[in-house]
Amino acid sequence: APPFILPPTYNTSAFLPHKRPHHLRLATINTCSWYPKADEINNIFGTSGMDILGITETWLTQKIPNSVLLPTADYDIVRRDRPSHVALRGGGVAFLVRPGLAYVRRADLEPADTNLEIICIQIKNNQKDVYIFCCY
Repeated sequence: APPFILPPTYNTSAFLPHKRPHHLRLATINTCSWYPKADEINNIFGTSGMDILGITETWLTQKIPNSVLLPTADYDIVRRDRPSHVALRGGGVAFLVRPGLAYVRRADLEPADTNLEIICIQIKNNQKDVYIFCCY
């Protein structure tokens, strides 16, 4: 597979460590197949200072374990693969979540009877909980 290349409009300054640690740093990326690009994604997420990365078009199946995507297990992977009964290749949504961030998956907020692929996590916060959705 060709290397994962970011578009020319990619702003690397957006991923520099921030000075306000009480704010969440979020980003999304459309991978068009996560597995062959796992090293690049891990590098981007690992050096960015991000708390959560939403990933669309993971193209993952139940046959691909998380340990292959994150061999060092530095981050939590929360994923929703495209159901196997869907004949179309592709799809799937996921989150990478930094360690120590208190969250729970909210599958009850993920509609099952739609063509949308949606995953939701709830960030537990002392002041207010935050719900984050990744949709494709």
